[in-house]
Amino acid sequence: MASNHLGRAIAALNVQVSVPPTLQRRLWQMVPSPPDPGKLADWLAVLAVAPPPEIAVPPLVETDMVCTLAHEIKTPLATIQTLTRSLLQRSDLPPVVQQRLAWIEAECREQMERFSLVFAAACPVSRAPTLTPLDLGELLQSIWPAWVERGERRAIALALDVPKNLPPCLSHSEQLPSLLGGLLDRLIRSLAPGSTVVVQGREAGAYLKLEFRVQRAVGTPEPVQSIGQWLVWQPETGTVALSLVAANTLLQALGARLSVRLAATPKDDEVLAVFLPCFGPAAV
Repeated sequence: MASNHLGRAIAALNVQVSVPPTLQRRLWQMVPSPPDPGKLADWLAVLAVAPPPEIAVPPLVETDMVCTLAHEIKTPLATIQTLTRSLLQRSDLPPVVQQRLAWIEAECREQMERFSLVFAAACPVSRAPTLTPLDLGELLQSIWPAWVERGERRAIALALDVPKNLPPCLSHSEQLPSLLGGLLDRLIRSLAPGSTVVVQGREAGAYLKLEFRVQRAVGTPEPVQSIGQWLVWQPETGTVALSLVAANTLLQALGARLSVRLAATPKDDEVLAVFLPCFGPAAV
């Protein structure tokens, strides 16, 4: 009788999320036999270790065109960046010129990072990336000054809320910062000046949940349009970025998942969450 109850529970859970065999075996050990549908604690034991729901990811197409586009855009940007860095080494430039050159260099660098993500999504390597334990708090602290500078250039405030005692996550030390930076950049460029993005890290069962909570300021946000499945762009600025579907494809290669919650009312926050698998005994 107990096995029938738990079997039906796992089958019902599979309707909402994908439950791997290893997680199913853990559920057999954690959930009371039989689980009482009237007791919330019994079902919280299941949900605490269940992976977050996946967003639908249709097959990506047009890979050849996207790879070519990414390469053709990155090449001239790299040339501009090299020339700009060369000019910045001169000591006879007025401060206003140095400031504008630094701005140009930063814009080139960020645009190249965006198209590196596009290229990675369109032209994936056959070998799976090697995942290692990462301290999420230390990683965020190391890249936070660059993120704050990026927000300041567009009058967007950033706040970091990550506790120090988070367990390590399992990811890629180079690809994860690039992906997180791409998601943040996409948010910043779609917000009206005066908005705020709060970055929060929390434990979520067998995952670490990194949330980007968007508090929109009063004003007209930059309109964003889709270009197929891969890209989005802002007609006002000409900025091109990776779509959330393509970004989720890259995250899944790292064992992570993306979740998006839109604001129900103007007073609510919009939340973009990345679920990263924990490293160690708690990991599935």
